[in-house]
Amino acid sequence: MVVYVATSEDDAAELVAGHCVRHAAALGWVLATGPIRDTDRSLPLGERPGWRAVKALLAEGGVHGVVTYSREMIALIPAAQEQAAAALAEREMFLAFSRAPAAPGPLPRRQRAERPAGTARSAWPEAFTPRTPAQSAVGPAV
Repeated sequence: MVVYVATSEDDAAELVAGHCVRHAAALGWVLATGPIRDTDRSLPLGERPGWRAVKALLAEGGVHGVVTYSREMIALIPAAQEQAAAALAEREMFLAFSRAPAAPGPLPRRQRAERPAGTARSAWPEAFTPRTPAQSAVGPAV
């Protein structure tokens, strides 16, 4: 198994590769080599030097899968992501992602607090409402 990451940021590459390595180890997968990195995700997958190195390892037969952090490391377009996974599956190899995808659907909405009848709602958030000096004081007055 090989870890593949694609990011232009050095610090991010190290963190993401570490996440992928830990994910693989937790699943009992053995790494054939250190992480392979590309720095330009905007290039098509086949034109990336790092992905060419991954393909060479796969062709040698000692590697049977690729772990990367997210689908976007493979391609920015979902159809290209699926195409890459399908190409590996045809060769009885796998493509795995260490980051769990976000749950589909809208984010949950915050519930509004009930206001007692007859109280006006300010246009300003509570943190910005004017306070008297006694309300603003922290600790005893000097």
